[in-house]
Amino acid sequence: MEGFWREARNPRRMAMIYTFEEWVLNSENYELSQNGSIVSVEPLTFSVIEYLIENRHIVVSRDSLLEDVWQGRNVSDWAVSAAIKSARLVLGDTATPRRFIQTIHSKGFRFIAKVLVETGHLPAKPAPNSGPSLVVVPFETIGNHVDESYFSDGLTEDLITDLSLTSGLNVATRNTSFAIKSETIDRNSLNKELGVTHLLEGSVRRQGNKIRVNAHLVEISSGLRLWSDRFTASGDEIFDLQDELCLAVITSLKLHLTASIERHETQNVKAYDQCLRGRSEYYRYTPDSMARALSCFELATDLDPNYAAAYAYQSYCRTAMHVFAWSDSDENLYPALELAKKAVSLNEKSAVSFARLGWVLSYLGEPEKCVGAFKRAIALTSGSAEVFFAYGESLNRLGQPELALQMLDRAFGVESYVPPSWDFAKGHSYTLQRNYNDALECLETVVKRLPSFLPARVQLARLYVEIDRTPDAHKVSDEISTISPDFTLEHAARMFPYPQSEEHTRLNRALSRLDW
Repeated sequence: MEGFWREARNPRRMAMIYTFEEWVLNSENYELSQNGSIVSVEPLTFSVIEYLIENRHIVVSRDSLLEDVWQGRNVSDWAVSAAIKSARLVLGDTATPRRFIQTIHSKGFRFIAKVLVETGHLPAKPAPNSGPSLVVVPFETIGNHVDESYFSDGLTEDLITDLSLTSGLNVATRNTSFAIKSETIDRNSLNKELGVTHLLEGSVRRQGNKIRVNAHLVEISSGLRLWSDRFTASGDEIFDLQDELCLAVITSLKLHLTASIERHETQNVKAYDQCLRGRSEYYRYTPDSMARALSCFELATDLDPNYAAAYAYQSYCRTAMHVFAWSDSDENLYPALELAKKAVSLNEKSAVSFARLGWVLSYLGEPEKCVGAFKRAIALTSGSAEVFFAYGESLNRLGQPELALQMLDRAFGVESYVPPSWDFAKGHSYTLQRNYNDALECLETVVKRLPSFLPARVQLARLYVEIDRTPDAHKVSDEISTISPDFTLEHAARMFPYPQSEEHTRLNRALSRLDW
């Protein structure tokens, strides 16, 4: 979330001005500039860069960063990796060899550029006025129907989408919001670390055909509730309730919409409800949940044959089921391709539909069509991290890791929090480039956090073979067989259908040395 800034420091503090290559970091004004132009940077990212520069004569360990930058707060190792990546992205330090921040394997990080240091008292400069910044905390499900949390989560996602149309309001993405729900991010640190000024939180209760939503807008700095209200509607009035809630929040913040709220692609409340159920199952990403998600999306299109988003989600489900060879999967990807084409034909303004089309085309090894679909998706979203990520990993499968990293850097630049699986895509890019140090760091992190995520394990096994760590490769291979007993080289080829013969041969040569 670019534009989230912390307050300027005490103006009487001794200013430290660090110049390195085309960059100047002013610790007093909390200002980073490149060739004389101010660069927007998140508070945590700035602090990491500053800390590494201040300690440039030593290797800085992860523990030191946690102790001094995070001040001992309980955060995961991933938080350090994410912050380092964000710092590199801001500085344009994404190529190898590194220009500024070097990873010392198993030791930590070091700032390696030559730095010119100046000191002096400078007047404090006010932080840029970027307007309020808001996190929609996933609404709580109240009552005996805890299995209906899918509805509360769906309401949260739609509020995020609608509020993002507001002029002068920074809205955190779904990944950040749901990281709070899972306690991956501590809500008490939102203001300091992400610059968030307001929280929208509440609860949802469904009784029969009645829906009751309680909502509260909280100012983080004071802890005060700026606004609270209760909204009640019947089931067939849910869209009106969402509009009313969204506009109430905007009015309370004294803001206005830059565009009208675009209603859901369906006016059929039952179809919409099935789509919410499907989305909830889809995010679980297991064989059973994906099959349940597909059934929900299919029911949604039975109820409304013109529901483009439901067709797009069906396409993704069928793609995943085929790639992982889950039960009841299609023999090939053509059903998934036809569903994505159907979604695009029904709504030519749907970025999700074009992204799903590009996703399928990457597995089918059609570079030009894949790139065309993703370019259309990007043009329609004006900066969706989800689309950038999908495009990046699709480019990996097409054997284009340099372009993939560009897209992935854009995805990481838009998001303040990303799912751990996103690190896999960067690890995949680095593996294709034979940048083994960075690849190892990414893939080992993903496997540690997502033990059952097969694509990361497959690439890690391949990586261990290529760097002559054969015992480690066999250990990962055994773990893959435990997770998926029927896994074969054919399944690996489905996951990574590189159209270039040399990449296909390279993968097959490495994996054929294992016991599959």
